[in-house]
Amino acid sequence: MAGAPAGESPELSASIGGGEPYACDYLEEAAKCFVDAGLQTRVLTNGVGVSEERLRKTVEYGVKSFSISLDSLYPARFDYICEKPGSWDDAVRSMSLISRLLAETPGGLINAIGLQGVGVEAFAAKVLPKLRRIDTAVIVNVCGADDDEYAAVVEFLDGLKVI
Repeated sequence: MAGAPAGESPELSASIGGGEPYACDYLEEAAKCFVDAGLQTRVLTNGVGVSEERLRKTVEYGVKSFSISLDSLYPARFDYICEKPGSWDDAVRSMSLISRLLAETPGGLINAIGLQGVGVEAFAAKVLPKLRRIDTAVIVNVCGADDDEYAAVVEFLDGLKVI
């Protein structure tokens, strides 16, 4: 099989997404089927309207990887896109819960889908205060046009003492 070291099978995985997978009443059982078949299974969700019970059940069934899709870094815009007031808070609640659940699971992963950045100053002023409400580590990707710009962004973030 291509890409696998000699004598080894490649890692097989399944991603469950497309629309909102938690709209399906039997998502957890479907995910369990993939896990039981030996597939590393990831659920791609926006986390809106997903109960704690369903998230716990998904993790209990062996899912160790979630991708959370945020369509905006601005709560009001996210709520507008989702056509439901409070969607941003709901998504943040889901991310926080998944983070805590996966902390108890060896090899757990949560991935927030990347969006174009708002700039480091706007991030520090507008986004970071909202992230501080979550009891989890904050990891930031940085970019720059050259080494000096990367260094300036990292130094700025390092001065915030929260990342």
